[in-house]
Amino acid sequence: EQANRANALSTTSEQVRVRMTAEEIEARVNNLQTPFVKQADALFRKNLTVQRKKYCTNCCLLLVPLFFILIVLMLQLLIEILFLGQKEVRCPYCGPPDAYADRYCQGKNCTDFFFPEGERAALIAKFGEDPIPLCNELAGTCPGDGDDSCFLLRFARDTQYAFCPLPMGIAQPGLFYNTPPEWRSETPVIYAGENAFAEEVAGRMFDDEETRKKLQGAA
Repeated sequence: EQANRANALSTTSEQVRVRMTAEEIEARVNNLQTPFVKQADALFRKNLTVQRKKYCTNCCLLLVPLFFILIVLMLQLLIEILFLGQKEVRCPYCGPPDAYADRYCQGKNCTDFFFPEGERAALIAKFGEDPIPLCNELAGTCPGDGDDSCFLLRFARDTQYAFCPLPMGIAQPGLFYNTPPEWRSETPVIYAGENAFAEEVAGRMFDDEETRKKLQGAA
């Protein structure tokens, strides 16, 4: 009996010791946990220290995209000035003086820009008429703002015509059944509503009397 009591006491003491040990470990773990703000601050400081040592790489990452963007903008500006801004690659425009005309004609009068006075004789010889008065007249009638009616397509030169707004083409006719050649008549047959002629044609096409009567009845 005494031995049983001793065993029970030893078991209870071991359980208490284990429970207390687990509680102590949990308390220590709770004390060791760091708040999220402190963790984020420590991570930020660590990354900042690492990036300070790579300042050359970071500068390249920032400056190289800006450098290429600057090159593209310069190329676009050069192409606009040297190529697309020339009248040889622009359709003759005779709109009223507005924002579009100022931009399209590079701040000049559109008539003077596309049909200068010094080329008047050459233009008359090429097109057979004087485009300057027609352009001035169109500037007072068309709505402007880049409307298609403000462009003089008939006075466009070879290099200008490709940049003109072409009007909509005519509508194509619908597709119909075309009779094969072996079933076509050598001479066209025109039916004008005469029963005698229709009966004659039907008689040539159908030999039996019943079919002819049906056709006559339908007529």
